Amino acid sequence: MEHQKIGLSANCMGDLISKENIENVQVYVGEFNELIEAHNCGTIYYKEHPLNHQYQGVEEPRDWMFNVEGYYPSFFTFWKKCKTELLSNDATCQINR
Repeated sequence: MEHQKIGLSANCMGDLISKENIENVQVYVGEFNELIEAHNCGTIYYKEHPLNHQYQGVEEPRDWMFNVEGYYPSFFTFWKKCKTELLSNDATCQINR
């Protein structure tokens, strides 16, 4: 079973998804197709992610911290672009104060 290959401890799961953070949250542990077969879920919405290729439903795009796009051969090349964006946004915020 695929979900057993990607380990996530109960403590970690409890910290990530708790009733204090998300009201009325329900957690399902198992295969996606078993979820569909066992429950009448209606429309399922999920975030795009490389591990979610087998999901069925409405795929929503991932949220990104930066608008930087493209391939960067190193993290620091990528980070320089992100830092420029951060500094630019910070300057805009200071002007608007």
